[in-house]
Amino acid sequence: MAGGYECKKCRKIVQVRMQYFFRAHFADCHDMIEVGFSRDVAAALMGGIDAETFKSKYTTSKEIEDFIAGNVLYKSIKLTVKRKEEKFLGETRQRFYAFAVQYLTEKDSQEIVESN
Repeated sequence: MAGGYECKKCRKIVQVRMQYFFRAHFADCHDMIEVGFSRDVAAALMGGIDAETFKSKYTTSKEIEDFIAGNVLYKSIKLTVKRKEEKFLGETRQRFYAFAVQYLTEKDSQEIVESN
């Protein structure tokens, strides 16, 4: 289907909209957690560029890597994360999801370091 998905039940064409979904691993010498970033939170992490625009603008692996290296990596970012417990095959596990992203200025970042 060009430009959409056909619902098998009602036969309507549903327009498809690309969206981001990322998982990031955060680790120290004691433990590691995986945090999921979806839709608007992931778009905020990517500098506010929606997924469709990003895909059309950055088409090669090199362009994507350069964008991430220049705009996301090694930046001070404040994440607000929520924890959710899920049961899977009788096992309880924890999932973490980002629900707010805020890029920090160098001054804000330094104040946080000094306060700890």
